[in-house]
Amino acid sequence: MNGVNALDLRGITCTFPAASRDAEPYTAVRDVDLSLGDGEFVAIVGPVLLANARMLGASWYQLIRRVYIPSALSWVFSSLHLSIGLAFVGAVIGEYLGSSAGVGYLILEAEGTFDIDTVIAGVILLTAFALTLDYLISIVETSLLKWQAR
Repeated sequence: MNGVNALDLRGITCTFPAASRDAEPYTAVRDVDLSLGDGEFVAIVGPVLLANARMLGASWYQLIRRVYIPSALSWVFSSLHLSIGLAFVGAVIGEYLGSSAGVGYLILEAEGTFDIDTVIAGVILLTAFALTLDYLISIVETSLLKWQAR
C-alpha cells in the first residue's frame, strides 16, 4: 500500500429539519470520517473468490455484477437492519424532546398526567412500527439476495 486511500470521505454531517418553525433542526450525525484503503473492499470479498472468478474468465462487468455487488449487498443489509432501528429511536427521542405533535409527544404528555394506558399504547405502537420496518427490510433483502442461505 502506498498510504493513499481509495475512498476518503471527511466531515459527513446529517441534519434534519425541525418539527415546528420555532424548534432547532436536529443533527443526527456530525463530522464523521470514512476511509477505505486500496484493496480493503477486495479483502471483504475475499481474494480466493476473486481469483476463482478471474480464473474462470469473468470479465470486469461480471466481477462487478456477480461478485462485488452481491458481497456489498450482504454488508449493506446487515448494517441497514441496525441503522434503521437506531434512526427510528433517534426520531422518536427527538419527537419526545422537541416537538408538539407525534407519538413521542403523546407519550410525554401521558407521562405528565400519569396516564399509563396511553404510555403503554404509544410504546406498543412504536414497537409495532419498528418491527414492521425491520420486516420490510427483510422482504427486500430476501428478494435481492435469493442466493444467500437462510
